[in-house]
Amino acid sequence: MRWDATKQQQIVDTSCPPLTQAEILELISRMVSLIPRKFATARFHPTRPMTEVMAGQNLVFLLQTGQHGDVSTEMREILRKLCYSSVMHLLAAQLKEDRHARSALANAIAEYLTNYSGGSLL
Repeated sequence: MRWDATKQQQIVDTSCPPLTQAEILELISRMVSLIPRKFATARFHPTRPMTEVMAGQNLVFLLQTGQHGDVSTEMREILRKLCYSSVMHLLAAQLKEDRHARSALANAIAEYLTNYSGGSLL
């Protein structure tokens, strides 16, 4: 699924092959078995403090996978397959991959090098 700004709704993303129910169940089952293993997940926490009564429409959790090893690699691949999947809409949830934005310092250095080297480095 992807957002169509002109229609203001989610539409089917035909660039990705659809997952069958059996594939989704297998992915979830495998992910559940990987979660307790060492280095599969680095962090999992809410972005705001949890209270007995949570007000608001959204509750955002951050999940950081491990960076090394076969277990963390498999976990990331499973999560990538589930990202933007319509099965997440059935759960009233969204799963998005982090967009590794460059820091302000990295952008300033790139701009400086581009301006003073006489060419584009990017």
